Amino acid sequence: MTVIMNILSNVCRINRAVIMLVNEETKNLEYIHGVGFTGPIPEDIKNYKVPLDRVSNILVRVTNTGRPEYVPEVRSSTLRKENIVLNRGRPISVFVVPLITRSKVIGVIGTDAVDRQGVPKETRETLEIFAPQIAIAIENARLYSTLQKRMTELKRSHALLSRAEKFSFLGNLAARLAHEIKNPMTAIGTFIQMLPHKYDDEDFRKDFYNIAMEETGRVNNLISELLDLVKKRKSCFESADIHDMIDKMALLLSPQSKAKNVEIIREFDPEIPRVKMDSEKIKQVILNIMSNAVEFTPRGGTIRILTRNQPQNGKPADVLIEIKDNGKGISGPMLEKIFDPYFTTKHKSTLHSGTGLGLFIAYQNMRDHGGNIEVKSEIDKGTTFLLTLPTEPHPEVVAGEKKDVHADT
Repeated sequence: MTVIMNILSNVCRINRAVIMLVNEETKNLEYIHGVGFTGPIPEDIKNYKVPLDRVSNILVRVTNTGRPEYVPEVRSSTLRKENIVLNRGRPISVFVVPLITRSKVIGVIGTDAVDRQGVPKETRETLEIFAPQIAIAIENARLYSTLQKRMTELKRSHALLSRAEKFSFLGNLAARLAHEIKNPMTAIGTFIQMLPHKYDDEDFRKDFYNIAMEETGRVNNLISELLDLVKKRKSCFESADIHDMIDKMALLLSPQSKAKNVEIIREFDPEIPRVKMDSEKIKQVILNIMSNAVEFTPRGGTIRILTRNQPQNGKPADVLIEIKDNGKGISGPMLEKIFDPYFTTKHKSTLHSGTGLGLFIAYQNMRDHGGNIEVKSEIDKGTTFLLTLPTEPHPEVVAGEKKDVHADT
């Protein structure tokens, strides 16, 4: 408003002027800005409002008709002399021009003169010429202000939603932890209660030892995964050879794959460069997916690991890693939930057990790199995981500014 008034003052002779805007909610014409008053704007002027149905008021009348009005002699006119604006300024003449944009009057500019010459004709003509541009500027400013408010509200709503999700996440986490720990501890507790009476039974002691070791292993595995999930560790990006990393993970899993006579075939693209990544996090991703593949691939089956460059427009190519197995596959409804925390297919089978956090952590780790992880599967044909990893992560990713919903949990 100040800029608008300064421009008007430079191009035409204005003594005093006020801008009044329509408030659609209250159906009033309200003071929004003024210039030319001696000292600060009086409070009664700043609080000045006129109902839009008061047609005797020149400001309202111009708003309703969309036509400018000029009163060259206030004293002899029908204007109410006790009006706050007229009473304060005691003008000789007044000129009011509508502010119209998109065929709609959004307010008015009123100016006056205190000498007998009145508001000059050139001033009136200039105001009429500038009024539509002023209306557009004001409307754009209002829209921008509204957009800012809505963005602030959206951010606040997003923050509240994120907080609610985190509380829900923590609640589910606590429930899952309690459930997963309670079962093995109950089994161990039962054996401990029976131990004094059956200590001399060698078979009982052997069973107790095996079950206790198995159940404590489950608890330890769960806690390790939970710690990996919730601990805050800033990514440490360094250049590394992705093929060398895959080879090492295959070697690590070789006892399990050889025990099932599962062949791991690697088809690497030699053109793939070294990748800037957090090696520990990517190792965790690849190891998790490969171990799942070995676990669910039938005896004598095959796992194929392929790498290739995936070109990007104007940016360094991404590395695409495919890990395919020929296991039983995953059904559609289960496939949609596979990256959800606590979701697991392993408890459906007596041969497999899991916490449901491994793939969720893998997803988080890929997001930490600005990458992505997808899965495709067909029943009785196998499952394919596709990892997309940037060779040069975005600077914001390296700085740790891009986070997933649960990244701070």
